[in-house]
Amino acid sequence: MSPDWPLKAILLVSSTKRVAGGGIIWSRTTLKKSEIPELKIKRFSGPLRNRRFVNSLYNFGPKEKRNAYRCLDANGEGDEGLEILYDVEAFENSNPRWVAAGELYQADMLLTEEQWASFRLRKAIVGENFRWTEGSDGYPLVPYVFQDSVDRNDVRAGLDHWMEHTCIRFEETINIDQPHLQFFIGGGCFSFVGMVFQNGQTISIGQGCNSLGIVVHEVGHALGFFHEQSRSDRDDYVIILFDNVIDGRQNNFNKATEKHYDVLYDYSSNMHYGQFFFSKNNKPTVVTIDPLAQELIGSRNGLTHRDTLLANIMYNCIEKWLIKCGISSDPCLNEGYTGKDCTCICPPGTTGHYCEQIVHDYYAQLRNNQSEKIVTEKSITVESPLEIGTSIFVKWIVPPTCTTAKVTFTSIRLFTGDCKFQFLNVRTSSSDIEGQVLCSTNVSVGDTLTSDTGIIITMTNFVNYGNSQLILWSADVTFDIIPGCTPTPTPTTTHTPTHTTTPTPTPTTTPTPTPTTTPTPTPTTTPTPTPTTTPTPTPTTTPT
Repeated sequence: MSPDWPLKAILLVSSTKRVAGGGIIWSRTTLKKSEIPELKIKRFSGPLRNRRFVNSLYNFGPKEKRNAYRCLDANGEGDEGLEILYDVEAFENSNPRWVAAGELYQADMLLTEEQWASFRLRKAIVGENFRWTEGSDGYPLVPYVFQDSVDRNDVRAGLDHWMEHTCIRFEETINIDQPHLQFFIGGGCFSFVGMVFQNGQTISIGQGCNSLGIVVHEVGHALGFFHEQSRSDRDDYVIILFDNVIDGRQNNFNKATEKHYDVLYDYSSNMHYGQFFFSKNNKPTVVTIDPLAQELIGSRNGLTHRDTLLANIMYNCIEKWLIKCGISSDPCLNEGYTGKDCTCICPPGTTGHYCEQIVHDYYAQLRNNQSEKIVTEKSITVESPLEIGTSIFVKWIVPPTCTTAKVTFTSIRLFTGDCKFQFLNVRTSSSDIEGQVLCSTNVSVGDTLTSDTGIIITMTNFVNYGNSQLILWSADVTFDIIPGCTPTPTPTTTHTPTHTTTPTPTPTTTPTPTPTTTPTPTPTTTPTPTPTTTPTPTPTTTPT
């Protein structure tokens, strides 16, 4: 049975059958846009010496390669019938360093000589000369043409996505004597940054670049966006592990001074690098300071609220909509803004006509439903089926003051193949940024993890379990008292997540009244009832 992955690279081996003489017959299910892969049997030594892996390598051009494996035992049966999808590399990793138009900056951006020489790198380029100009209706207009056999439907879907969430219009044209985008199949996925030429500029949507998120990402560059993790304030949100970066590619992680119009940093931005981008050793290159955000970076799921907020500020969309709606100033709160239909576009986690009520933090709906922050003793059970395709989630265990957190594994049934297909990354101290990788080969029932500061377990999974219900691993979380330690009052209460610092009703506006009363016992006098109780405990209670 073929797995139901919402990805282009789908396992073409729909069944395996052992026949006399030891041969194996495959029946293939081919898919639109897929190529019949070369099938070969890989032999392994050590613990895998009695197993064989049927390996199918998908190559949809240089940018998208995915491996699918099915593990066979001596009888030709599958290892619990599991199929695995493994992303060999993100398009940023496999894009060439140079293309016909010049060197690619940060893997997928072309810069003009003027940009290379004069501007300090920015997430959003400052200066109206890099903005697309307005059409006859007063809204920004981006004309475009198709140069060759680029997939027009995929490109149009990406452009429609931008038009749905902003006031920017994209219009196919035959007039090439004006600034316009030229979509073509180049040697990868890349774009110039902002509007840079008066007679058109190329944007490559090569093979493997056709997903909505990638098209939206490259069009974002063409509109003037840089990568999220290049913001000047990124050190408050992520740590870059330069020792793990491919030699010569460290400049892809350059920090910039940018104008981001007071839009908050967004882990889930469509413009953010993923955790393994440009890794030379399969270790992370980007680690989030908020542990629960690790699963969010590198998403290519389309525009987030903060992506669209930034675009709509950059291109004066909100101002135009306010004028059209006859509203003198934007009434929307908590990062909300007035949209084209004259109502507030509210960020995730808020509700009310004016986004005035905060019900949970910005990322709660985006997190895997297995991610959680654990502050009381409990048992953890991780079961299949996990999310189809790749899946990442985080267990963040935070010990109360004067206790040591202890995790004791009570069952282990992780995938028995290569560790890169299913593994736990474990961090037990704030100085241990990389963490230790645990998989079926190096963790057993009864093994323990301990820490006085906290334990972060990030599970990455590429195994498709179908509908099989299996306990993959379980553990008991306990907190042992540290002898002789005296708890100090409430330092831990301030340890709440960064993005929930906004109080419940109208948090952005509340700080003004009576600044004299604030210096005293802030948590008690502030209008918000016990801000500590809000976001910390249960990111998991809200399903993703």
